[in-house]
Amino acid sequence: MDARAGTHKLYHQYEFNPKEFYEMYLSPNSNSQLQENYIVYTMRQLNNEMSSGRITGDRMTEFTIGPVLFKLLVCSEYFKEITVLESNAQCKVELEKWLNKDGDALQMRHITDIACTLQGKRDGWKEKEEKTRSRIKQILMCDFTKENPTDPITVPKSDCFVCIWTLEAISQTQSEFQRNLKKCAALLKLGGHLLYFGVFNGKYFWVGKHKFHILSYDEVFLRQALADCGFLIQCLELTEGKGGEGLIDSGHIVYVRAVKVKEE
Repeated sequence: MDARAGTHKLYHQYEFNPKEFYEMYLSPNSNSQLQENYIVYTMRQLNNEMSSGRITGDRMTEFTIGPVLFKLLVCSEYFKEITVLESNAQCKVELEKWLNKDGDALQMRHITDIACTLQGKRDGWKEKEEKTRSRIKQILMCDFTKENPTDPITVPKSDCFVCIWTLEAISQTQSEFQRNLKKCAALLKLGGHLLYFGVFNGKYFWVGKHKFHILSYDEVFLRQALADCGFLIQCLELTEGKGGEGLIDSGHIVYVRAVKVKEE
């Protein structure tokens, strides 16, 4: 039976301070174990996949959560055109500040250093950030209640769609999750790859004093949802989500690489 968000706030509907999100989860002062399991792990997985040659093409779309584009510091080495989808207006403002090098933009030098280390470019953090900016072609607000989430703009189908902790944050029920996943699949070329990061058995996460919804689901549900949306799972891995005690109530982190094998 589908579990609704109840009294927990929804990421894409509630206005909050992105700087609180940053300080709690993404800043140099955040929990080191949290950084290892949610930032470093994600960047390492993305780099391993893309450097392997399994993920090809020029165009990538990322459906993001939060005010920092740390995942793209890795992906910018492999894709020429990147479109970013964001469902929270305040976070979109912060993303654009960094893209435009505004003086009060949230800094991610500490995360850029991680990307440089992963890719063997320890001294090139400025070049890494500039290259990432040059690859980002647009940052778009998205609304998954619409048939075309980026209406009135139509986004070209991508070779790779990266989705990190977003669907469980914006979906109130498992049925809604599946509908939203189907809309993500529609933005991907046939034969393209979905790189999906999520959490099993989630309940909520905190931003400041506000508790935000995480949809609860398990591996059986996720496998079926992906199959129903035209995906063939090539890899599914679980890792323990450590470091989020007091901030995130969820189970294991799940990573999936899946290829789109049919149009739904």
